Amino acid sequence: MKKHAWLILTAMMFLSACQYPSNNTETSTEQVPTEPVVTEPVVARKSLILLTSPLLDYYQFDKLDLTDLRVSEATYDKDDNLLSSNEITDFKVINDADGNEAHDGDILSSVGYVNYSVVKEGFESASFNIFVTEVSNFAQYLILQTLPDKTAYTIGENYTDEGMVINLNTKYVAEKSKNMTQVVKDYHIKINGVEYEEYQFTTPGSYTVEITYPRWDTGEDLKVSYSVYCIEENTITTPKQYVDNTINFQTDYTTANIKFTNSNVTLEEGDKGYYSPEEVINEYNMEDYTLRNASNWVSTPSTGEVPLLVVPIVTPGDESKATEENWNIIQKAFFGNSSDLHFESVHSYYYQASKGKLDFTGGVTGFFTPGDYDKTFKTISNYSGSNVGTLASLCLKWAVSQYGIDPKDYDSNGDGFIDGLWMVYLHKTNGSDFWAYTSTTQKGVGNVDSPVVNIYGWAGLEFLTDSYYSLATYPEYYDNHECDAHVLIHETGHMLGAQDYYAYMTGNITDYSYDPLGSADMMSQNCGDHNIYTKLLYGWATPYIVYGDCTISLPSSQLEETCIVFAKDSREYKKDENGKVLFNAYDEYIAMELYQPKNLNVQGYDCYGSSPIQGTGVKVYHVDNRLFKYTSTSYNYSLEMYDNPDDPFEDGNTDSLLTVISNTKEGLRAESNYGVSSSYNPMDEVRLISKNHRTLSMSNPATSTALFTAGSTFSVSSYNEQFINGLLDSGESCSFSASILSIL
Repeated sequence: MKKHAWLILTAMMFLSACQYPSNNTETSTEQVPTEPVVTEPVVARKSLILLTSPLLDYYQFDKLDLTDLRVSEATYDKDDNLLSSNEITDFKVINDADGNEAHDGDILSSVGYVNYSVVKEGFESASFNIFVTEVSNFAQYLILQTLPDKTAYTIGENYTDEGMVINLNTKYVAEKSKNMTQVVKDYHIKINGVEYEEYQFTTPGSYTVEITYPRWDTGEDLKVSYSVYCIEENTITTPKQYVDNTINFQTDYTTANIKFTNSNVTLEEGDKGYYSPEEVINEYNMEDYTLRNASNWVSTPSTGEVPLLVVPIVTPGDESKATEENWNIIQKAFFGNSSDLHFESVHSYYYQASKGKLDFTGGVTGFFTPGDYDKTFKTISNYSGSNVGTLASLCLKWAVSQYGIDPKDYDSNGDGFIDGLWMVYLHKTNGSDFWAYTSTTQKGVGNVDSPVVNIYGWAGLEFLTDSYYSLATYPEYYDNHECDAHVLIHETGHMLGAQDYYAYMTGNITDYSYDPLGSADMMSQNCGDHNIYTKLLYGWATPYIVYGDCTISLPSSQLEETCIVFAKDSREYKKDENGKVLFNAYDEYIAMELYQPKNLNVQGYDCYGSSPIQGTGVKVYHVDNRLFKYTSTSYNYSLEMYDNPDDPFEDGNTDSLLTVISNTKEGLRAESNYGVSSSYNPMDEVRLISKNHRTLSMSNPATSTALFTAGSTFSVSSYNEQFINGLLDSGESCSFSASILSIL
């Protein structure tokens, strides 16, 4: 009251002075009106007050819940009277134990009472306690949920973790068992032990990317890792062409003069008795068969520039083998120069074997770890059967995502299938799932806009180093162990469409040595060059076709891809609109080539102990690869051989086709197990007729005595032990007699 009264009195005096001014200007002082003075209360203290507390009871590793926390800032006078109070949100919560700011959702790792302070600059803090109950059976680990978008690099590129998803999985028992997974982003990365920060790849090889994150209870690092591989040059995005200037191919101008007679064939006067290669087209071969075969086996094209996609596979437990050295071995085995290897690379072999008609292009990707992309392949036992076909498709998908390839660049003939995929695994070979073979994904319908995988090869690194046999049993490496492509070359022959020419020893077998080529062939025991029949299948050779009495000077097969063929006496050949004779490789006939131990025929395969024939002479083959019509029913299928071997290729014929006749005569792979008569079992797809009448086999391999030399004569009747009942397999007569007049 006193304060208010004093204020009123002061105001009255102020008003009086203003209303009655003094007339004594000399002695009086003019009064200037002033604003009344208002004194603010003195703020003695600022403090934070908890309006409501957060959740106070937790189990260990629960998340701190601050959603219910409400805070007010209050000011007090010196007498501790509340002057003002306003709810605020710009406060901080501090964990008193470590002084760090706490946030809603923080994981509670400490147990017991935990004290927090609620603070704001210039204000006294408030506090609250929570109680954390300890849990049991705590376990925690990192999961690499999604790999980064990029896991394959070339020199000069920077590492990126874009697209990578890391999950933290936590399990424990509180009131009940808990199992939770959350995405974490504040992980730490090292690459080959080096801190990640704008990491640039400078050398080719395998790199381990390690991701760490602190464990909630101890703070120790949880770890998860994956591998990336850097290659020196990207030969994947665009299939690379390889020019091999080291190929030292020796030409051979030797010719064999061969006289043919057939008393059952009468020629018109002036008829020369044969069609020359210039008059013939190799019309029906593997290119035609692969389009319609019932097994959905889409062969690799055998002519032109044909790209191969090669993917080295990191199998579980073999990560340490993903080295630059092993990658270089794979690269050299497929695309190395002829001079780089003890024998040849896949590229140099097929370039020479085809006389330049087949030129493999392509490249080798970095190492691919399938288990990082598909959990199926995290277990070594799953690398079997149909899973490998699935893996082949996964390889293409991975290569597209990592290198940005266009699958159409790997489809040279535009049939909707990439031309060939090779997988080279790092696991130890075992003669079963981890062996070398060629197979198909069974995808019978291609996609021209986005080609898919059909044909693929599967082989282990140990085949390339000749170490797949136990060194305890075979204590020495072979001559070409540093890089050996024999197995790859053989299996690539299958990708091109040729079968094995040795017999499959499965089931009830009496002759485990059966091999009608006597081991001296690439598709028999990985030895030497492809024979002339295989080259006819691939479309590399155009034959002389004998149909009557004549004499032919046959060039060496080392000079050009040519040979002589003759068939049953009654064989008639169709011609095209230009008068060219249409040769059909899928027929029964005798084929002859002039053989020389040169170039690819110089060296055998020491791992199998096979050797090419060392001598010059004419090789004579009996070929029977007549086709069967394949008809599928609801629960089965049927096979019917065509009466005329040309019928499968008649215009308008859309039958599904199957080759049944093989060089296996017994056991599970014999012809009768395909649903045809057992009378087909003794038939061979291709048999080398030995001049000395020997029956060739693995135990009785072909040597120079198998060659027909000057003065030798061949006829079906004189070598009737090599034929069924002294006739062709068809039961038809082949009355030609071939006399080798000279080899010069």
